[in-house]
Amino acid sequence: MSSLKLPIAGAAASPPAAPRAQWRSLEERERGLAPEGEFPPGASEIGGTSRREFVQLLGASMAFAGAAGCLKLPPEQVLPYTRQPEEIVPGRPLHYATASTLGGRATGLLVTAFEGHPTKVEGNPEHPSSLGATGLFEQASILQLYDPNRAAVLQEKGRPRSWREFLAAQHDRANALRARDGGAGLRFLLEPGSSPLIGELRARIQKLFPNARFRSYSAVSDDAALQGARLAFGSAVETRFDLSKARVIACLEADPLHPWPGSIPALRAWADRREPGPQMNRLYAVECALSVTGMNADHRLRIRPSQLAPFALALAARLGAQGGALAPFAALGAKARLEPRQQRFVDVLARDLSRAGRQAVVMAGPRSSPLVHALAHAMNASLSSDAVRHQKPLLHDAVTGAEGLRELAAEIRSGSVDTLVVTAANPVHTAPYDLNLAKALDAVPNSIYRGMYEDETSRRCAWFVPATHPLEEWGDSRAHDGTVTFLQPLVQPLFNGITEAQVLAAFLGEGDKSPYGSPTGSSRGPRSPPNRRGSTRTRWPRPRGRRASSRPPDSS
Repeated sequence: MSSLKLPIAGAAASPPAAPRAQWRSLEERERGLAPEGEFPPGASEIGGTSRREFVQLLGASMAFAGAAGCLKLPPEQVLPYTRQPEEIVPGRPLHYATASTLGGRATGLLVTAFEGHPTKVEGNPEHPSSLGATGLFEQASILQLYDPNRAAVLQEKGRPRSWREFLAAQHDRANALRARDGGAGLRFLLEPGSSPLIGELRARIQKLFPNARFRSYSAVSDDAALQGARLAFGSAVETRFDLSKARVIACLEADPLHPWPGSIPALRAWADRREPGPQMNRLYAVECALSVTGMNADHRLRIRPSQLAPFALALAARLGAQGGALAPFAALGAKARLEPRQQRFVDVLARDLSRAGRQAVVMAGPRSSPLVHALAHAMNASLSSDAVRHQKPLLHDAVTGAEGLRELAAEIRSGSVDTLVVTAANPVHTAPYDLNLAKALDAVPNSIYRGMYEDETSRRCAWFVPATHPLEEWGDSRAHDGTVTFLQPLVQPLFNGITEAQVLAAFLGEGDKSPYGSPTGSSRGPRSPPNRRGSTRTRWPRPRGRRASSRPPDSS
């Protein structure tokens, strides 16, 4: 073993080491082998502060953070129930049957509440419009309930006012309009609805103010479908589809799988027949833009909006070529002038519809023209489809599109409107641009807007009334099939909201009445409040005594 060569005191120094030939980086080669160590210059400092000072500051910050957590919070008192409800047990949820409205139609809900606080929304299994399921709008409603951006102050031209001040001002104004010309200057622009209570209030206002006029407006309306029904049947009727009886479904710009009002039963019926087998349905989608139905369709054809009516005409002509009620349309097929791929799609679809017969259905969407709706009615009648039925419109105002809004704007510009009550959702934002509704509202002497948020319409109206959430109000409505459905609150209004019934009752001198008494005292429907069992029968049984579950939990 070779011996270690240790330095000897007094001996001559060893020769210098040979220069380095390898480096770890270019920076190290340029710097050379410095005696400071392996770290580059400045590594011992952080932003001009040494490492020692940085550690000292970090320790001081942690000490101050710990001291902040040791502060004594102000004392808070938790008050117990004055009268403990029988069914309230801390930590145990209760489920209340209520409903939400979309497009004027009700969807039954079962809402979970913990000690008076709603936390979860699910569908009511016994309600025909939900069948135990919900759509995205119903699920999002619980977030809107607690939205801190909701309006909470009743205002007159930006100044806070009380509800009694509003009632006094409108009572005097309404009496003056009634004495002058029977309310000829009174107009109502309401959200589309089918509530029996709202319908009775409208009838009473119309009787008290014979010359007043009501209109309903929604940015998404069924006006084209009603016009198509008038072309086909001579009267406005609503069309309902039972997809459980359909084996071949043709959608012409229709989207039955989208969460529209009453679409949950259609979704359930369509999904139940998607099991592979001889009874499995087949879905055709002809649309201008991708939709939920188009994504799930077995066959999809993308066309331009201008080609939808020619496509429907060509399909009717192809079905008419086989005889039957559509025989007069057979000669019109050549006038459609479709592209070759579109014509092949028409031939295949017509052959499949003919084979299915009574188990086939043709659906037209709300964006389709009245002509397309009329052709769809004609094809369903020719096929004798079992999946189609018609009913009278459920809404108080069948026409809810921009046409009524256009008439209202013309009346405002003519100076014939003195008082305008608006409960429709932000019509200034959703109205067609050519109406210039914002400028028209500035000309109304007494304009009232009820909404959940301070938006474009609230800034143009003299009075702004904060609206309640569906989980904060008593009320009623109808499902897509006409079933009367009750709404019951789970909490008191969190943002001082006012119901639509209270706003209308203000013109009858009854705006100061409790909302709880309105559905049970004024409506022609049942007299008993709903319970937690989830029943949605048209006639409710009269209970012998009030149940604790019929009212939301109260800690007063």
